[in-house]
Amino acid sequence: MSDMPSVKQHFGKIITYTEEILVAAKSGDWSLVDTMQVTQKQMLQQFFETPVADQYRPLISSGLRVIKKRNDKIMVICQQARNRLMEDMRGMSKGKSLGKAYQSY
Repeated sequence: MSDMPSVKQHFGKIITYTEEILVAAKSGDWSLVDTMQVTQKQMLQQFFETPVADQYRPLISSGLRVIKKRNDKIMVICQQARNRLMEDMRGMSKGKSLGKAYQSY
Protein backbone atom coordinates (compact mmCIF):
# COMPACT_ATOMS: atom_id res chain seq x y z
CA MET A 1 0.00 0.00 0.00
CA SER A 2 1.99 2.92 -1.20
CA ASP A 3 -0.36 5.88 -1.43
CA MET A 4 -2.79 7.38 1.04
CA PRO A 5 -5.94 7.07 -1.14
CA SER A 6 -5.47 3.33 -1.63
CA VAL A 7 -4.70 2.78 2.06
CA LYS A 8 -7.78 4.78 3.08
CA GLN A 9 -9.93 3.06 0.47
CA HIS A 10 -8.83 -0.47 1.34
CA PHE A 11 -9.08 0.04 5.09
CA GLY A 12 -12.35 1.91 4.63
CA LYS A 13 -13.80 -1.19 2.97
CA ILE A 14 -12.89 -3.23 6.04
CA ILE A 15 -14.57 -0.71 8.33
CA THR A 16 -17.68 -0.66 6.13
CA TYR A 17 -17.74 -4.46 6.10
CA THR A 18 -17.53 -4.45 9.91
CA GLU A 19 -20.57 -2.16 9.98
CA GLU A 20 -22.41 -4.69 7.79
CA ILE A 21 -21.55 -7.44 10.29
CA LEU A 22 -23.03 -5.30 13.05
CA VAL A 23 -26.24 -4.90 11.02
CA ALA A 24 -26.42 -8.67 10.50
CA ALA A 25 -25.92 -9.23 14.25
CA LYS A 26 -28.66 -6.74 15.11
CA SER A 27 -31.01 -8.62 12.77
CA GLY A 28 -30.08 -11.96 14.37
CA ASP A 29 -28.65 -13.54 11.22
CA TRP A 30 -26.03 -15.59 13.07
CA SER A 31 -24.89 -17.75 10.16
CA LEU A 32 -24.24 -14.59 8.13
CA VAL A 33 -22.40 -13.01 11.07
CA ASP A 34 -20.19 -16.08 11.36
CA THR A 35 -19.38 -16.13 7.65
CA MET A 36 -18.76 -12.39 7.54
CA GLN A 37 -16.42 -12.49 10.54
CA VAL A 38 -14.28 -15.07 8.76
CA THR A 39 -14.16 -12.81 5.70
CA GLN A 40 -13.34 -9.78 7.87
CA LYS A 41 -10.40 -11.65 9.38
CA GLN A 42 -9.16 -12.54 5.89
CA MET A 43 -9.51 -8.92 4.77
CA LEU A 44 -7.45 -7.71 7.73
CA GLN A 45 -4.80 -10.37 7.16
CA GLN A 46 -4.57 -9.44 3.49
CA PHE A 47 -4.32 -5.74 4.34
CA PHE A 48 -1.43 -6.30 6.74
CA GLU A 49 0.48 -8.65 4.42
CA THR A 50 1.97 -5.55 2.83
CA PRO A 51 3.89 -3.29 5.22
CA VAL A 52 2.20 0.04 5.78
CA ALA A 53 4.34 3.17 5.74
CA ASP A 54 4.81 4.98 9.05
CA GLN A 55 2.87 7.98 7.80
CA TYR A 56 -0.31 5.83 7.67
CA ARG A 57 -0.01 4.50 11.21
CA PRO A 58 -2.32 7.13 12.76
CA LEU A 59 -4.96 6.37 10.13
CA ILE A 60 -4.64 2.62 10.64
CA SER A 61 -4.60 2.98 14.42
CA SER A 62 -7.79 5.04 14.32
CA GLY A 63 -9.42 2.54 11.96
CA LEU A 64 -8.48 -0.39 14.18
CA ARG A 65 -10.09 1.35 17.15
CA VAL A 66 -13.29 1.76 15.13
CA ILE A 67 -13.22 -1.91 14.11
CA LYS A 68 -12.60 -2.99 17.70
CA LYS A 69 -15.53 -0.91 18.97
CA ARG A 70 -17.82 -2.43 16.32
CA ASN A 71 -16.56 -5.93 17.08
CA ASP A 72 -17.17 -5.32 20.79
CA LYS A 73 -20.77 -4.32 20.00
CA ILE A 74 -21.18 -7.44 17.87
CA MET A 75 -19.92 -9.58 20.75
CA VAL A 76 -22.36 -7.97 23.19
CA ILE A 77 -25.26 -8.60 20.80
CA CYS A 78 -24.17 -12.23 20.34
CA GLN A 79 -23.84 -12.75 24.10
CA GLN A 80 -27.27 -11.25 24.71
CA ALA A 81 -28.81 -13.52 22.08
CA ARG A 82 -27.03 -16.52 23.58
CA ASN A 83 -28.33 -15.63 27.05
CA ARG A 84 -31.88 -15.31 25.71
CA LEU A 85 -31.60 -18.72 24.05
CA MET A 86 -30.31 -20.27 27.26
CA GLU A 87 -33.21 -18.77 29.20
CA ASP A 88 -35.66 -20.08 26.59
CA MET A 89 -34.11 -23.53 26.81
CA ARG A 90 -34.34 -23.48 30.62
CA GLY A 91 -37.98 -22.49 30.36
CA MET A 92 -38.68 -25.29 27.89
CA SER A 93 -36.89 -27.79 30.12
CA LYS A 94 -38.82 -26.61 33.15
CA GLY A 95 -42.05 -26.88 31.18
CA LYS A 96 -41.26 -30.46 30.19
CA SER A 97 -40.48 -31.35 33.80
CA LEU A 98 -43.77 -29.86 34.97
CA GLY A 99 -45.62 -31.72 32.23
CA LYS A 100 -44.07 -35.02 33.27
CA ALA A 101 -44.86 -34.34 36.92
CA TYR A 102 -48.46 -33.55 36.04
CA GLN A 103 -48.79 -36.73 33.95
CA SER A 104 -47.49 -38.88 36.79
CA TYR A 105 -50.39 -37.89 39.07
